Amino acid sequence: MSRKRNKISPEIKERIYKRDNYKCRYCNSKKNLTIDHIIPIMRGGTNKIENLQVLCETCNQAKGHKAAYFPTHLAVKLSDIRKRIEQLTTNNLKSL
Repeated sequence: MSRKRNKISPEIKERIYKRDNYKCRYCNSKKNLTIDHIIPIMRGGTNKIENLQVLCETCNQAKGHKAAYFPTHLAVKLSDIRKRIEQLTTNNLKSL
């Protein structure tokens, strides 16, 4: 059963953009922004401000109809973090 989607007013959209600092809540991009339902309408979500967030198109498409989502395209590998720590440590030791 699908629920009827009510249009989000321009005033509410502007409040959401302003609250989220005109950037994607997942990746901080300021390009191709959209208003997303945190809990999708089809899963019982509403158009209340508490259920709306700003996402870029990439993060919004990756999230799809999921209520909870971790953007895997932003994930950092632990091995990359270790490598960076090693580089920083080595550079700091050389400067002593």
